[in-house]
Amino acid sequence: MKKNLSVNVKNKNYPFSVVPKTVDGEKLIFLDCPAAGISQCFDAEDLLSILDDLPELIIDEQARQRKVADQRVQFRVSEEEKVIIEKRAEKDGKTVSEYIRGLAIA
Repeated sequence: MKKNLSVNVKNKNYPFSVVPKTVDGEKLIFLDCPAAGISQCFDAEDLLSILDDLPELIIDEQARQRKVADQRVQFRVSEEEKVIIEKRAEKDGKTVSEYIRGLAIA
């Protein structure tokens, strides 16, 4: 069963999900945390260690993205579209720029 959780980093909540899986009798956990750039399976026994490191991984991913992003792209949207984009970005634990960049590049 999928569990939707969040981790607080610098007073901001970042959502992530964990899904238990069994592959060839091996217990795995699928971890999806867009803010940390993680979307993969791990051994179930490693989950606590990974979750302990998650805040640092989020900070590192944000720093990596800031270093790369030095160009500006602008476009216009309606007020309704802006609200939708902002809500979706917040739900994913991202800024609007991070959210749009992820959609455009994915």
